[in-house]
Amino acid sequence: MREGTLQIMVQLGLAILAQGWIFHHLVIANGWITPLFHLYGLVLLPLRMRPFIYLLAGGLVGIAVDVMQLGGGLFTAAGLLTGYLQPLIARLLAPREGYEPEMEAGPQQLGWSWWIIYVLLISTTHSLWLFMLEAGRWGLFPQAIGQALTSAAASTLLIVVVQALFARNRNRR
Repeated sequence: MREGTLQIMVQLGLAILAQGWIFHHLVIANGWITPLFHLYGLVLLPLRMRPFIYLLAGGLVGIAVDVMQLGGGLFTAAGLLTGYLQPLIARLLAPREGYEPEMEAGPQQLGWSWWIIYVLLISTTHSLWLFMLEAGRWGLFPQAIGQALTSAAASTLLIVVVQALFARNRNRR
């Protein structure tokens, strides 16, 4: 197993565990903000993998979060959509010369503004799908959209802060 593959698996595992053990228990603003930290592992995936790998990773992360949080398949559905859209979002934001092979999606290589937009788009699509599925009725969709947008903003902020802390510690070595 390559070192990069092991690192990706550890990142995904730690993000899932943090979601299940810490962030699942946070009820902020009467449920209007739900931190979705498990997305951290997905947004750090290399940018030039086969689309099937993103779909597989999104589905497996969703299944793991569903099992830990008794989500009933909501996180799996949102994870699959995220895995499907992630290569499209990366392609939409690609620089003119494209991405280098094995390039990770991170602020060190592509800059903070690119990475924040990337994380925000992934977090927003994931949150919208998750909360719309959870609402289940047309009358609840406006509230679901509001909760999705506030949760996406909070999740993006959380992921950016954690990445900034780890990036700063990595640069000190």
